Amino acid sequence: MALKTFKPYTKSTRGTILVDRSGLWKGKPFKALVEPKNSMRGRNNNGHITSRNMSGGGHKKMYRQVDFYRKKFDMTATVERIEYDPNRSCYIMLVKFEDGQHCYYLAPQKIKVGDTIENGSKKEIKIGNCMPLQDIPVGIDIHNVELQPGAGGKVARSAGTSVSISGLDGNYSLIKMISGEIRKIDSRSLATIGVLTSIFVLIAAYLRSLRLSSILLITLPLSATGALLGHILLGINLSAASFIGILALGGLVINSGLLLQLRYTEELISNASPKVAMVSAVRDRFRPILLSSVTTLVGLAPLILTTSIQAEAIRPLAVSVGFGMLFSIPIILILLPCIMLSFERGRASAPIYNV
Repeated sequence: MALKTFKPYTKSTRGTILVDRSGLWKGKPFKALVEPKNSMRGRNNNGHITSRNMSGGGHKKMYRQVDFYRKKFDMTATVERIEYDPNRSCYIMLVKFEDGQHCYYLAPQKIKVGDTIENGSKKEIKIGNCMPLQDIPVGIDIHNVELQPGAGGKVARSAGTSVSISGLDGNYSLIKMISGEIRKIDSRSLATIGVLTSIFVLIAAYLRSLRLSSILLITLPLSATGALLGHILLGINLSAASFIGILALGGLVINSGLLLQLRYTEELISNASPKVAMVSAVRDRFRPILLSSVTTLVGLAPLILTTSIQAEAIRPLAVSVGFGMLFSIPIILILLPCIMLSFERGRASAPIYNV
């Protein structure tokens, strides 16, 4: 999903960011896979009136029959087009199988017209392919996950959602939900590989700016440098727990940066100059960011300084988070505001025409 920005020629286009739909199908939907979506006109499933003054049927609605079951196995399908579906938040794709049959599937990120996909066991780990959970490696992002084998996809079907496999437990796969909840699902259940949108798109849409979202993402490798320095100072080798801690660190740093940006935007709305707004935002967020970082380090200190053999497995995780949070304090409170102010000066130099 690409984003479209505009030059600030007018006040309305300054900071405007929209979803680029130039690659979407502009014609009508595939007729064989469309059915009318009739209005209930205020009546429930028994025909009894539950809402009055709703005699009209409203605008004509057409429902696209999206296949969440994906039961057509061991046959290659080609993506013919990607469409906008008014009935759901994510895009859908029309695929054509070798026997000529057409189906509508949910369109994951980075799928393109002309790509080939497959359904079935032991298929290639490729975006758009659908296979049982037992054939998908741990850590792969998936969507349209079945809760029971053959029941059709029920989990992660809207834009911006995806889940991942965190482990195996006998005949069950441990699925990590967006909320952090871990669910046990039968390993024979089907799931589709891919994410329906990216975190960069979500941040950019939230901030209404590609450049500001890029600035926030720059803080991630800089904060990870603090985690690596912590390993060097304590003489700890990098491990899987170290990288898990760096991933957790990224979420904490992005959260602090977003809160700072939100406060800065609120000050700008109150007609403050960029410099005054940034000083006020840093002053308001200085204490919360400092205390959260220090308390995180203090809380992890016993685990960082321990020499117990039992704690050696998770000690690198604590080092990554603790030292990374400490290193992120000057990055968020000094470096990030300076970069954002330089960005504002660049925008101020662009011509503005009042309309």
